[in-house]
Amino acid sequence: MKIKVADKIGFCHGVRRALTLGQEAARQEGAVTLGPLVHNSHVVEELTKLGLEPVNELGEAQGRPLLIRAHGTTAAVLDEAKALGLPIMDATCPFVKRAQAAGRQLAQEVNMVLILGDSGHPEVEGLVDAAGQAHVIARVEELENVIITGPVGVIAQTTQPKAIFAELLAKLEE
Repeated sequence: MKIKVADKIGFCHGVRRALTLGQEAARQEGAVTLGPLVHNSHVVEELTKLGLEPVNELGEAQGRPLLIRAHGTTAAVLDEAKALGLPIMDATCPFVKRAQAAGRQLAQEVNMVLILGDSGHPEVEGLVDAAGQAHVIARVEELENVIITGPVGVIAQTTQPKAIFAELLAKLEE
């Protein structure tokens, strides 16, 4: 049997950075993440064994250090964490932060921000929050259900393929 390994294999830069920060956070007494740090159950399990506990609600943190997951979060979550006095470490992927900044900027410049991504995904929730208000579509075909009334700004969940993003832009140009 012949085995071929893909040219691109392993974690992206943002996930590698989050894992490094996760290992550092695990050394702190009782550090937590709001949800899993990354989408890899084996990695999350290993970090849990090291002491980084995923929690479902900030109230469960009980003053322990909070590591923001690679997908980022919303301003409301950060505000709540600060109000609870939680020490915060930020493992948000730099590409996600850049997309959030683009969403904030576009919200000031256009009538509508359109996000190509998976509704309900933590990264997309953060993008919607950054844009203030946005329409999320998972597929280009869903664009038919969006009423466009003026200039549109477009951003995408960072894991969306470039080809689908280009297809969305082409459809908008029509």
